[in-house]
Amino acid sequence: MKPAGGLRRVAASTALLLAAACTSQTSEARPPASSTPSASESPSSSPSEPPSESPTRTPTASPTQPPTEEPAEPLRRFTVAMSGDVLLHEGLWSTARLDAAAGHAGMDFRPLLASMRPVLSGADLAICHMETPLAPPGGPYAGYPLFSAPPQITRALEWAGFDVCTTASNHSLDQGVEGLRRTLETLDRNGLDYAGTARTQREARRPVLVEAGDATVGLVSQTY
Repeated sequence: MKPAGGLRRVAASTALLLAAACTSQTSEARPPASSTPSASESPSSSPSEPPSESPTRTPTASPTQPPTEEPAEPLRRFTVAMSGDVLLHEGLWSTARLDAAAGHAGMDFRPLLASMRPVLSGADLAICHMETPLAPPGGPYAGYPLFSAPPQITRALEWAGFDVCTTASNHSLDQGVEGLRRTLETLDRNGLDYAGTARTQREARRPVLVEAGDATVGLVSQTY
């Protein structure tokens, strides 16, 4: 609804026009008796009208305003390093014998892996693939086609920075179930986790979860 002052201005303006039409062109129009303000003047507020709000006042949020979205969870980043097959032939364990400390029998595979160590130790998660079953500490060792690798390799893998190994391959059962069990026990003794083979059905159902930086990673290894 328009304010009452506005209606009064319209009525007064109409009366002024009618009066001007009835007078002579040479006559001066008398000012109207009403004190109605001109269009350039601002009408005063009616006592019944509420005072206008200050333009600097911050309006309150509407009840229908959608809620503020929660900030997205930050991404969890991690780095992964992976190697190819740990596949030991006779030439490699012969080199490890030569690399063993003077006066000590045995094998030292660390020099063979030394160049990989800076990369592996700098990764949040380092994964190797243990392609072959491991022999007892004193052997016998064998290469292709039925592998039986020296277990000393596991100490070198841990030293180089590997965290976990996959163990499912076409050579997993080269030394039967006993060789499979021995391989996993050797990895256990040297602090390397593994996925792919298991000693029992219960162990096979165990999810392999490893910490990698800000994340927890599940590892799966399969073969045919």
